[in-house]
Amino acid sequence: MAKKENNAKIARPETAAGGVRSLTNAAQHIWHKSDMLTGIKAVKSMNKISGFDCPGCARPTAPEEALAVEICENGIKALAEEITTSHANSEFFTKHSLKDLQQFDDYHLGMAGRLTEPMIIRAGETHYQAINWTEAFDLISKELLVLDDREQAAFYTSGRTSNEAAFYIN
Repeated sequence: MAKKENNAKIARPETAAGGVRSLTNAAQHIWHKSDMLTGIKAVKSMNKISGFDCPGCARPTAPEEALAVEICENGIKALAEEITTSHANSEFFTKHSLKDLQQFDDYHLGMAGRLTEPMIIRAGETHYQAINWTEAFDLISKELLVLDDREQAAFYTSGRTSNEAAFYIN
């Protein structure tokens, strides 16, 4: 059996996954998406018994609220998208076709902001269009009423996903 050489070195890492740099990066996400006061309040409530679970992972709430902050940088990024003041409204969808949107990665779609109204893309069209809530619910109920069996309907929702994903209708 060949002997493995030990090339391990002990040295300072070139980058860090936590600490001040991570906090600064996380704060920048909050700053660009919302205001700092709202962000700080939300961060202090995340993963707390009296607050809410991280929108980015399945980390359980600690049985005791011992630490002031029990979250990671990715959790703060997910939180920043939830509390953003940016809106992807009908103007955004007029500007960007479905083909354009398919080229966006998750980051750039998130940067567009939260949906402000129900949207639909009809057969043969290239852009989503805003519809009112009554029309959206009428459209959904019409589709549900033509099913032969209620088992043909499937619904997707999760406390760990955005409203946009939960409202998606294919």
